[in-house]
Amino acid sequence: MKEKKVKTPGEILEFARLQPGGVVAATDFLHVGSRDAIDQALSRLARNGKLLRLTRGIYALPVQSKFGDHAPRTRDLLAGLSRITGDTYVLSGAAEANLFGFTTQVPTKAKYWTTGRAFILSVGKLKIEIGRSPQDIARIEGVWGKVIRAVSATGKDDVVILKARKILEGIPRPRGVLTLRGEIGEIARSLHVAA
Repeated sequence: MKEKKVKTPGEILEFARLQPGGVVAATDFLHVGSRDAIDQALSRLARNGKLLRLTRGIYALPVQSKFGDHAPRTRDLLAGLSRITGDTYVLSGAAEANLFGFTTQVPTKAKYWTTGRAFILSVGKLKIEIGRSPQDIARIEGVWGKVIRAVSATGKDDVVILKARKILEGIPRPRGVLTLRGEIGEIARSLHVAA
């Protein structure tokens, strides 16, 4: 049986341009060749500076600017990873708390939570810590999810709860909020009372 030829480097790069964050995986091309041949083609593109290696079998197009090539924005990289892994990636609770003004502390590292496995995404000098979210609160979408994550990072401070309730006023509660357990469930229920 004759094996299909792996796509040319130009076709791989063109496919990457159409993906969120320019992120592609070897699995995107399994229909055109063997895994070894695809891995070699992607590695060659990375060695030549045409792709950035994110992790085994996953690459991204570098963004070109007048200051040189660099990694795509973090949210674009995570959108691309989400397409490949099926996992959700969101800002950590501490980062969300800072954005809402629940705390003045600014996280020193880029940290995100995921519904998948924890890992460190390293692209050149950029290092992004991706941790497993407590009780999968990364799955809760929209403003409710952001607020619950933010409050969970600051604790059940009465002033923070009042600010959070004000933010959530009139916003319908998404599915899954009232099924949360433990301390995070208590936080969700305390926010639900006034919403």
